[in-house]
Amino acid sequence: MKKNPNVNLKPNQGFVQIKRSLLGSKVFQNPNHLRVYLWCQFKANFKSNTIFIETANGQHEVNLRIGEFVTGRFKGAEELGIPRSTFWSWLKALDKSGVIKLSSRAHYTIVKVMNYGIEQPNDNKMIQ
Repeated sequence: MKKNPNVNLKPNQGFVQIKRSLLGSKVFQNPNHLRVYLWCQFKANFKSNTIFIETANGQHEVNLRIGEFVTGRFKGAEELGIPRSTFWSWLKALDKSGVIKLSSRAHYTIVKVMNYGIEQPNDNKMIQ
């Protein structure tokens, strides 16, 4: 997967806001789901952009909106250090609970973090 050269945010840079209401959610009750949910928050785009994905069928242009990112079973499982089937079942559980929405394609999945645009600041300023 090629990154958009216009996106200058490097890994481990920036922040996301986590609402205290998460404490009372079903996601918080399951540490595995919480881990994947937080990973989704960290991976989500903070601004719209276009990426290009290389697959067996050639290169695909994918337009992503705020709160979306692209992943697959292999990539997500590798990043989290868990088996592919486990990663996918946890992701599907979050989709079923309504905190994310999965849009699967043949070679990748677009993950949308629900309410990302509402819960995350859009001005890149630290809010204290």
